[in-house]
Amino acid sequence: SGVPGAWKLVFQDEFEGTQLDTTKWRPNWFGSSDTALTKPPNDLEVSCYDPAQVKVTQGSLELTAVATTKSGCEKKDGSKAPYASGLVMSDGRYNFSYGFVEARIWLPPGTGTPENWAAFWVNGKTWPEDGEIDIMEYIGREPDLILGTIHGPGYSGALGLSKWNRQDYDIADDFHTYA
Repeated sequence: SGVPGAWKLVFQDEFEGTQLDTTKWRPNWFGSSDTALTKPPNDLEVSCYDPAQVKVTQGSLELTAVATTKSGCEKKDGSKAPYASGLVMSDGRYNFSYGFVEARIWLPPGTGTPENWAAFWVNGKTWPEDGEIDIMEYIGREPDLILGTIHGPGYSGALGLSKWNRQDYDIADDFHTYA
C-alpha cells in the first residue's frame, strides 16, 4: 500500500524461514548481544525483553509476552518485572533519518494490559534524547482504539503529542497495515 509518490524500497523483511534474520534485527532492546535479556528501561515498565520470546514461523514474526519472574529481569528498583516480552529493533543493523514505514500486524484478542501493550514505533538515533514516533500502540483495555504518539524531551509519557483512532473493525480479525 503506502503513500503515493516516488518511494524507493530500502529495507524489507517478509520473515521467511524459521529464524530471525539477525543481520537486520536485534531480538531485544539495546541488549549486549543477540541472546541477552534487556532489563526494563525504567521502573514503570513491567517487561524485560527476552530473545526467547521472538520467533519466526510461516512468514510471520511472533512476539509474545509471558508471565514470569525470570532472573535478569530486575528493574532499577531491584524488583523483578512480572513479564518477559518479545521485541525486535533494527538499531545498528539498519538506521534511517527520513522515509515512510509500514508493517502488517495481527494482534490476538485481549492483547495488552494497562501496563503492557503491543506497539510499532521508530526511535531517534539517540533515544530518548531525540524522541520516538509511536506509529501504533494497542492497549487491550481499549479494544477499539489505536494510539499514535510523538514523544521527545519535554513531551514524553502522558505529555506526548497523541491521537487516538477509534477502529470500526475488530483488531483481531486479520492482519492490518499501520504506517
